[in-house]
Amino acid sequence: MHTLTPDWVDVDIYGWTLKTDDYETHCNTDIGTDTLADDQQAQAWADQIIGAAQVWQRVSEGPSYGWYHFEAEAGVQ
Repeated sequence: MHTLTPDWVDVDIYGWTLKTDDYETHCNTDIGTDTLADDQQAQAWADQIIGAAQVWQRVSEGPSYGWYHFEAEAGVQ
């Protein structure tokens, strides 16, 4: 399972965290007002790190908090 989460990657730096079964890595990014474009850029970055395009599914966290992450099955392209 791969998990891609918008997250604080340092005290004052926002970005994305990619977790896989084997490792965890971070990407610093300037979150803009275009959430869809930011999500797509993060997924493209994650695909590049993983080495293959993934089918990312958005997963909401909580009933109405606006928090979310993406999940992709390992080995599914």
